[in-house]
Amino acid sequence: MRPRCAHWRGKWHGEALMPSLFDKLWAAHVIATTQGGASIVHIDRVFLHERTGAAALNSLAAAGRTAWDPARAFVAMDHIVDTRPGRGQHGRAATLVPGGQVFITETRAAAHAAGIRVFDVGPPIRALCMWCRPNWASCCRG
Repeated sequence: MRPRCAHWRGKWHGEALMPSLFDKLWAAHVIATTQGGASIVHIDRVFLHERTGAAALNSLAAAGRTAWDPARAFVAMDHIVDTRPGRGQHGRAATLVPGGQVFITETRAAAHAAGIRVFDVGPPIRALCMWCRPNWASCCRG
């Protein structure tokens, strides 16, 4: 079952709805549909960020489990990271969010322990990353 937000536009305005990029990607990844209409979707990449990444990875570790394929997962520090040049370097905090540095530090440590690639706040990645993977391409904006 596709999320409702994917098809409200056309019905709301009464226009014919062309498939969006979301619709095309969803259809390409549906493995099966249950009798109740729910979709079973193949997810080939996992994106983690500093706000919830540590919690997810630490939960796996606490349950005695590991990431199925760490090469298909990645972490980007991009939700609470400061946009100033030099963030996270020379003693400067990577974030101005109170308590935010803990999220960054714990996610970084959990990702390294799990063998997951981290796109961090310092060199060589100097930009905020908004990653997408349509057609196997990674796009970095920043």
